[in-house]
Amino acid sequence: MKHLLLAITLIFSLLAQAQPNHNLTYLKARWTVYPTLSIISGSVMYKFEKQAGLDSISFDFNNRHIIDSIVYRGRRVTSNRPTNKLNIRLQAGTGTDSILIVYSGAPPRTGFGSFAVDRHAGVPIIWTISPPYGNRDWMPCKVSLDDKIDSMDAFITVPTGNKAAGPGILVGSTLDNVNDLITYHWKHRYPIATYLIGTAITNYVSYTDTLRLTNYRQVNCLNYVYPENQASARSLTPATSKIMRLYDSSFVPYPFINEKYGHAQFGFNGGMENQTMSLMQGFNRQLIAHELGHSWFGNLVTCSSFRDMWLNEGFAMWLEGFTYEKLDGAQAAKDWRIGQNNLIVSTNGGSVWVTDTLDHQRIYDYRLTYTKGSMLVHMLRKYLGDEAFFNGIRTYLNDSRFKYKYASVPQFKAVMETVSGKNLTPWFQRWFYGEGFPIYTIQNFGNNADGSASATINIASSVANNSFNADSVEVRFYHQNGTIDKIKTTFTSGNSITLQSSFIRGGAWFAVTVNEDADIVSGSPTVSGVNGQIVSDNISLYPSPVKNVVMIQNLPQKANYKLYTWLGTLIKTGDVQPNESISVSELPSGSYLIKINCQERSTFKRFIKQ
Repeated sequence: MKHLLLAITLIFSLLAQAQPNHNLTYLKARWTVYPTLSIISGSVMYKFEKQAGLDSISFDFNNRHIIDSIVYRGRRVTSNRPTNKLNIRLQAGTGTDSILIVYSGAPPRTGFGSFAVDRHAGVPIIWTISPPYGNRDWMPCKVSLDDKIDSMDAFITVPTGNKAAGPGILVGSTLDNVNDLITYHWKHRYPIATYLIGTAITNYVSYTDTLRLTNYRQVNCLNYVYPENQASARSLTPATSKIMRLYDSSFVPYPFINEKYGHAQFGFNGGMENQTMSLMQGFNRQLIAHELGHSWFGNLVTCSSFRDMWLNEGFAMWLEGFTYEKLDGAQAAKDWRIGQNNLIVSTNGGSVWVTDTLDHQRIYDYRLTYTKGSMLVHMLRKYLGDEAFFNGIRTYLNDSRFKYKYASVPQFKAVMETVSGKNLTPWFQRWFYGEGFPIYTIQNFGNNADGSASATINIASSVANNSFNADSVEVRFYHQNGTIDKIKTTFTSGNSITLQSSFIRGGAWFAVTVNEDADIVSGSPTVSGVNGQIVSDNISLYPSPVKNVVMIQNLPQKANYKLYTWLGTLIKTGDVQPNESISVSELPSGSYLIKINCQERSTFKRFIKQ
């Protein structure tokens, strides 16, 4: 199985690196769109570099559209139209060539909607959301991930009173007073993948935030927002500035610095990283961090196969946690990782590597591609160390083979191996191509006569065909005097290991934890023992962090509880019923332990009080 998986991976890597015998160099698009109608009319003109032996060119295009004309070298030509394809014969020769396609029709809604007609506050809106193959629903294009268009101009005509979002710089607008229309001209002079081309059209109000970077650099952030949301948007979008500065200084400079960044509001649940102008349902900081992060991971360097969507979405979601870490602190980042981990381990199997690229739900699986993918980035960072990890990321983003182009996971892996000096094949086999996660349990925790404490840590896998024994995990012993012993261990000699703390006379070791900081995906509780008592259960606490009350989930019946400080001092006791909360509003901020006695068993859980 392992060798078969490696062979498949190599095949897809080679396919991803294969180049067509033409190169799309320029796109001029003219579209007329009415937000009240689910139709589009217009044209696309492509310039391309033609190599020897190319006698036809093929575009992806939904058959529902009418082709009004195709003009090639000044003459109308015909085409062949198999299912969702447009094949056009070319004349002999090499060098620069061009073709103009004029069309109209009612785009279907495939994938995540591709061409959506909706309303906000009763006002019509149209937006496009094209991954993975939705562009072909509304424009002739190439949906393959092997040839970015070097530059483009978009002329978008809409009824007056509307604005149309687009890539690059807004050159200007032209009024047609006779027909009550306005045309917006967007100019973009950076390479762009087809699925990153898009628009959103409605009665936007616009304003600009100035994003100030290091070394006296700055870039404008153009915001198109619903009039009814303008006040709240203006209070939220300035958060983009600190996030942009963080990414710009941590990786490589903002890749589209000569043009802009921007947001355009739309009705889809989430966001879409259209190049230089992300579509946004709202403007919470986490979504801003995610979509902006795609400017580096997905737009500057784009995955060369939808099988490798981790390079786009896993990294963008990891940047949400990175933003928490750098702007809010380590505890906020830890809370984020715990939340990620809890979702991942809700189901045992599934790989981050996409196994079915024809299923858009699988490509963009939230638990695997996004959430587990984000934790893989964090785990790779911990495995390599910050210096090697960030040097590797900068090398990857600056590599001329990938910058403003495409890259595969094997190519990314090779860069990280070169920079770090480590063989990452086993790690990627376990975590990227493989399924599942480790499950840790603790046995025989207790204090010893010599002043130490010991515990046996066991490991199992959530799936039968993967082992995580080689991965390092941190175990912590906690003493009443405030001492914390941190021990990193692997399981290379078996599925169990007995660990011993340091020697302290007086007082007692009162708790042991495994993977407390959620630095590795694992299906086990972080706090597993107090004063020698161990229990395995599915009782959990929420919310995380706690504000005023603690809720106990999966409590089977009435239970007694004891609440301790993190150093083991008893604070209060009481009884709690299923679905009943425990008030902690009087407690100061910090870490706490709660002991829950139920059905002649005891379990211990940790929570954070804000």
